[in-house]
Parts: sequence; structure tokens; C-alpha cells
Amino acid sequence: MFKTITLVLTNKCNLRCKYCYEEGKSTASLDLNLAKQIIDKEIKETEGYDEFIFDLFGGEPFMEFPAIVSIFDYLCSLQIDLPWSVFITTNGTRLTDEMKAWLRAHTDRIVCGLSMDGIKLVQDHDRSNSYDDVDYAFFAKTYPNQGVKMTVSKFGLRYLFDSITHLISLGFNKIDSNLAYGVEWDLEEDGKILEQQLNLLKDWYIEHKEVKADCRFLMEPLYLLGSDDGVFRTYCGSKHYLHLYDVDGKEYPCHLFMPTSVKERSQQFDEVDIPKEFMDMSRVEHDCKECIYKRICHFCFGANFSKNGDIYKVDKPYCEMYKIVFRINAEFQAKLWELGEFKFENEEQEKAWIIGVQKVLGYND
Repeated sequence: MFKTITLVLTNKCNLRCKYCYEEGKSTASLDLNLAKQIIDKEIKETEGYDEFIFDLFGGEPFMEFPAIVSIFDYLCSLQIDLPWSVFITTNGTRLTDEMKAWLRAHTDRIVCGLSMDGIKLVQDHDRSNSYDDVDYAFFAKTYPNQGVKMTVSKFGLRYLFDSITHLISLGFNKIDSNLAYGVEWDLEEDGKILEQQLNLLKDWYIEHKEVKADCRFLMEPLYLLGSDDGVFRTYCGSKHYLHLYDVDGKEYPCHLFMPTSVKERSQQFDEVDIPKEFMDMSRVEHDCKECIYKRICHFCFGANFSKNGDIYKVDKPYCEMYKIVFRINAEFQAKLWELGEFKFENEEQEKAWIIGVQKVLGYND
């Protein structure tokens, strides 16, 4: 198992994204000596782990490029007992030619994850007119296995198909797409748009079998629905394999519990008991207990806490929107399976997938 040490280098950001959850932004940055102390502490704790990932986060971390270089140099100077790498989340707008040259020289250790939301109309509307400020080819070519993080807002929803196919045309091999948290989704209006856009995407993928780029909206692991053992698993690493430190050195379960996200409610984080693997079923709402999608649910403790003040209380409209995503996944994957284009790791996985798809589509046999 990998251990992720997230260092929030700065709360500063040069963009003001429309759906951003960080309402409590400040200009504070992480002191370099404090960052080194955190690293020293974390690399000593290796039990149960086989790899370190040092995640440099923000704000926009490239507003603190000298700190990125210093932290990387410090890591290289240490005797670290486990394999390690650095991951940097970025909006891509601050990279100079000098920065890109430095990153290219260290692709053996460093990966950058670009956040971008699609066509120019959407990117400019939701992400501060930043489309023309990003060197998309740099990210697609330098990090071909990483892909791009795409967040869908209410505005961007009606352009979802155009945005995903546009990102693929820019050379990205993986579209890590998700609906924005904290948005007031309207199931009647937004649900219809989501279904229409995903159907366009589903049909496009079926027609263009030569396209190998994965899109998360169509690649949900439905085989997990085929073996329901009655428990509600969590895949959240907060407080377990994820260790996040804010600019003041204080540790939080994840970025959604930080002051920038929930302001004064962040003081409650010590009282938040995040389960390591299995949910406390007595705390889960009845609808969640009975839901056929609970094995693949995008259940997020941080998003629940940020929206409702309770890590177990889900955002119902968000949940209902994802049920549309799961159903269209089943239709899409079933069609590929009929065409002999959907692959499995083994026969058991295929059997479980069949059961899962039957559940979603309402088949009885």
C-alpha cells in the first residue's frame, strides 16, 4: 500500500473557479523548514506501506515553484527506505519554459496532474478565462499515463460531450471526470441534460472503437455490484494512508476538512472518526443501506462534511445524478460486451460484471 503525504504549499491561487469549494482562501504558504520537519516525521513511519507519494497541493502550487524545487532536492538528499515519487496538482497556467524544462528533466520522479474542464467556452467560463494560458500538449506528451482532471459544473454540463471529446483530441489518454461537489444539482433539469450528454458520449465511443482514451464517466467498475456481501465499503484513505498538512503544519483528514473549505468547522476534524475500510452501518442512511450502487458509490466523507456537517449524510441530488451515470455505464458496457469489445481480468470478474449489469438494468435472469 502507498502512503500519501500531502503538503499544501500555498493557499494562494491565480484562478477563481466557479465551483471551487475553497471559500476561505488566504495568501499563506508553507514554511520550507516546517515542510522538511513533516517529511522527516512521515518517512520514519513505514509499517504497512510499500511506497511514498509526496503530493504537492494548493491553491496553485506553481505559485511557489522555488519551494517545489527545494522540497524535491531535499527528498533526493534523504535516505528513504521505500520507493517514492512526487505528484503535483496544477491548473497549468503558471508554468514557464524554465519550469517545463525542469519537470521534463525529472519525469522519473515527478508527475503533474492537470485540472482542465474542456472546450474553451467552458474553461473560460468556469476557470477564469484560462484556456489560452495552458500548454495542453506539454501535459499530454510529458505525462501520457496521467490524463487530465475534469470537473463538470452546471454550466459545463450541457457541453460535457464536446468537452470530453475535445480533451481526447488534445491527446489526453485518460479523462478523470466527475460532477462538481457542493453544487445545487436539479435532478429534473440537470438530470435530463446529463443523460442526453452521456448518451451522446456512449454512442460516440461505440462508433469510434479506435479511440482508446478512457473516460471515468463510462468506466465504472460494475463488476463490484455482482458480489454484494451486505457491507458498505469505503475507499477513502483519509487519516489512514493519506496524511495532509495545511500551510501551518496542522494535519487534516483531507483538503475538504481544511479551513479553506469549511472555515471554522475545520476545528471539528479531530472528532471525525473516518472508518478505514467498512462503514459504520448504523450511521449510514436507510437509502444508502438499500442502494444497489453502494459498492461503487462516490461516497465522500469530506464532501458530506463540507455540505451537511456529517460525514455520513450524503448530498441526495448529487447521489441521484450519479445513478444516471451508473445506468448509462451499464448500457454502454453491455453494448461493448455484445460486440466483444469489453475485456475482463478473468472469468470470475466477468460473471460478477454480468450480475452487476443485470441489477442495474433490472434484468431478472
